[in-house]
Amino acid sequence: MARINRLTKERLGRCYADLSGVWRMIDRLGLSWQAPAVRAAERDEEDIAAWRTQVWPRVKRGSAPIRGVDRFR
Repeated sequence: MARINRLTKERLGRCYADLSGVWRMIDRLGLSWQAPAVRAAERDEEDIAAWRTQVWPRVKRGSAPIRGVDRFR
């Protein structure tokens, strides 16, 4: 939320005293900070499908860490 507050100050010249003002603004606009309104143009459906079938089952089971993935970053 602090990032959104910083962007509103930079682009709109308005800074909220507390983050609840940012929450209210997002709600009035009908937006959610949890999910994008549209999918990214760069989205690669084939890579996503491969990740879901190959990687996610291992992660979900809690198996050994996947090489090259830093879980605590």
